[in-house]
Amino acid sequence: MLNRRQLARSPGSNSPRSTTLIRSPLPIWRAPVYRTPAFFTVTAQLGRLIWRIMRFAARHPLATLLTLLAYEVWRAVSWPGIIALVLITTGVLVMWRLRWPASFTRCLHRGFGVFLCRVRTAWPGWLTL
Repeated sequence: MLNRRQLARSPGSNSPRSTTLIRSPLPIWRAPVYRTPAFFTVTAQLGRLIWRIMRFAARHPLATLLTLLAYEVWRAVSWPGIIALVLITTGVLVMWRLRWPASFTRCLHRGFGVFLCRVRTAWPGWLTL
């Protein structure tokens, strides 16, 4: 086996071992570089996305239901239907607030912890998470 000085003197030695031994005091090998094909990267990212969507849907069923309802309305009547739905909902909430302010405050203003006019203490602790 050649030492560092002999490797430095040997002309035309272009092997990775010789250049590694010349430049560093210890024989340190560089880790090989692998290029992962794009197909595997895209597949892994899509799998993660699907998993996160399914987890979100399981943890937030009401939000999922409202999103699916909005999507079905959009598919049936396009954007005017969504705009009409939002305007009708806003109008109902405004009229409710103006006509029965105590009921509105009791049911909605305090937050969704008192959903559908239930008393906050009636909800189990795990629903408020």
